[in-house]
Amino acid sequence: MILLRYRRYEYSIVRICSFLLLSGFFPTLVVPQENRTSYRPIESITVILTKEDSVYALPHQFVIEKSETVLLDSLQVLERDNDYSIDYRHGILKIPLYRIQRIFTDTAAVLHKVLVTYERYPFAFKEKYFHRELVMVQDTVTGDTVRVARAPSSLTIDEIFGPNLQKTGSLVRGITLGSNRDLTVTSGFRLQFSGKIARDVEVTAALTDEHTPIQPEGNTQTLQEIDKVSVDIKSPSLGATIGDFLFSTEGTEFGRIHRKLQGARGIADYQIGSSRGKTVLLGAVTKGKFHTNEFLGIEGVQGPYRLSGKNGERNIIIIAGTERVYVDGELVTRGETNDYIIEYANGEITFRPRRLITSASRIVVDFEYTDRFYSRSLLVARTESELGTKDIQVSASYFRESDNENSTIDISLSDADREILSQSGRDRLKATKSGVTFVGRDSITNLGRGQYVKVDTTLGGLPNTFYRYAPGDTAALYSLSFSLVGSGEGDYVKESTGNFRWVGPKMGIYLPVQFLPFPEGHEVANVGLKARLTDFVSFNGEYAYSRFDANKFSSIDDVQNKGSAVKFTLSATPKEVKIGGRNIGSFHLELKERYVGSQFVPIDRTNEIEFNRKWNLESLLAEDEEIREG
Repeated sequence: MILLRYRRYEYSIVRICSFLLLSGFFPTLVVPQENRTSYRPIESITVILTKEDSVYALPHQFVIEKSETVLLDSLQVLERDNDYSIDYRHGILKIPLYRIQRIFTDTAAVLHKVLVTYERYPFAFKEKYFHRELVMVQDTVTGDTVRVARAPSSLTIDEIFGPNLQKTGSLVRGITLGSNRDLTVTSGFRLQFSGKIARDVEVTAALTDEHTPIQPEGNTQTLQEIDKVSVDIKSPSLGATIGDFLFSTEGTEFGRIHRKLQGARGIADYQIGSSRGKTVLLGAVTKGKFHTNEFLGIEGVQGPYRLSGKNGERNIIIIAGTERVYVDGELVTRGETNDYIIEYANGEITFRPRRLITSASRIVVDFEYTDRFYSRSLLVARTESELGTKDIQVSASYFRESDNENSTIDISLSDADREILSQSGRDRLKATKSGVTFVGRDSITNLGRGQYVKVDTTLGGLPNTFYRYAPGDTAALYSLSFSLVGSGEGDYVKESTGNFRWVGPKMGIYLPVQFLPFPEGHEVANVGLKARLTDFVSFNGEYAYSRFDANKFSSIDDVQNKGSAVKFTLSATPKEVKIGGRNIGSFHLELKERYVGSQFVPIDRTNEIEFNRKWNLESLLAEDEEIREG
């Protein structure tokens, strides 16, 4: 357990909670001795023995169990339970009277001293707490003394956080009313504070609550979060973040990740001998799914360009601040006066005049989006170490990002829906239910309440049924919901909003079906090694293993869940190479081998932005990939 070391210091409840947070994150962590002692309050007191007294009160309560040393006359160490007992909670030392009498009998000394050294928790609690306190006051008229109940003084910010914190904030309350709207109450709260809550412990916090589901607009370079709670605590060896935060890792090719999260993260720096390292543990709720869109620009059209989800979904919400936009391989900047602006609510990007878009512009957008089907969580464990000197660096990572199939958000799954999903495997076209709803006729006008008329016909001598768009027709008894299924899979094409026309089997891209969303489970383990073999030769290797379950409801096709990837790089940078006594200069030589299995699914982007253009690929197919570069 890691403790805060302070002498004669008042600790508030918030300070105690902060201490418990730090000590609870890594209960088994081994901290270097020089750092450990700075967190333990070590106290000592000298007690004068008398023949009559056997109970001695220490100046502090909450003594750490078995941390005390009791020394008689600076020579003899007294034994616990035999020579004395101690109440650790209340800080009471008891020496039996028979033991005290023996001390005075065995020696001729008149004065005996006992030195007690102990470690303690930095707590300062009252024995009793009251909503109101009884105090004695004097009546100014009669002069009588009376007992009255007095409310305790209100708690101040300095009493909670101490005088070392810088605090700023605002609280807003408002009422909105109008001729065509109901009265609404709005509120806003913002609080920021930073500073030290202990000598080596620093806290930074940002708390905002605007009571609105609206995301910040994407027309500035820096986003001002509407609703955010974030507390960041740092010490020399430990750190923790609670609330909303951005998590990103680099350094390995298959172990990169960039996510906007809500949860808790702990960081520990450690040293074992001459080896140093860092460990990160994280558990959080992810706000969205990672996806990439790649497309070419349209000549003279700055936008808007609509982003879509993994399955071509258009009704998605982009998570504010998660997008990374590249044009011709260059990362561009958000903002009205910069390169682009984005509407997060409908996923549309518009480029500004300073970034002209042509038909040759290659646009790549990495982003996170929410479809509000299932709640999703992320677990991360990552460690990095330098063994001995900096010549050898080892890293290991584990990521688990998973949907909770039993916790839906904006959808409701019946038992029949779950049965369909369990029999669908990875095939989305099997995970569908009919989008045709019979609505009948209006009893007064006798007109159909739907928009489509059912048409029965024959094709190739076989019976066939399709639906014709005809709102207002007496036979328009059906309402249809269409889904995009892809080229060569559908029977309909879209004419306008709500108007879909039948073009024949497998001749269109839409079908009157509703897709049932798959809950996904994704795990990736990654290990990496960097080593400097000589002064100018280095090695970089990496191996990754993934397990991607595209449908957690179904065990069909689970044999395809596992995949692996490996890569290594051997490089040499000889300097001032001499041949025949003549310096011919310096060189950089590199050999790279990479293999990615067809079933390996990375947790984030692994390829460089211009990967397809570099290798002249139109798209990445689900096949084994092997790259050799020299």
